[in-house]
Amino acid sequence: MVGGSYLPRWVDAHTAAGRVRAVAFVMNRRRTAYAGRLTDEQIVAVALRARGHYGSCADYLTETAASLARHGIRDARLERQARLLARVRDWA
Repeated sequence: MVGGSYLPRWVDAHTAAGRVRAVAFVMNRRRTAYAGRLTDEQIVAVALRARGHYGSCADYLTETAASLARHGIRDARLERQARLLARVRDWA
């Protein structure tokens, strides 16, 4: 976020308690860091190689998917990517 790759946006979030306002961070598509629309396979391939100061991208993807699921939040694409990542890791 420090480098301007993500932009804060106020959004409506729907919860069990009703609608609430929340801050979401969305990719700044004008930045060179924006890779465009990638397939699940491309995202998993990058996640397997990428590593940041706080750990691997693969672990971040897996933990994000698990955390959302624990909170009852469905993200079909992220769930698909986490399953694909798990299969690829099992094959390795």
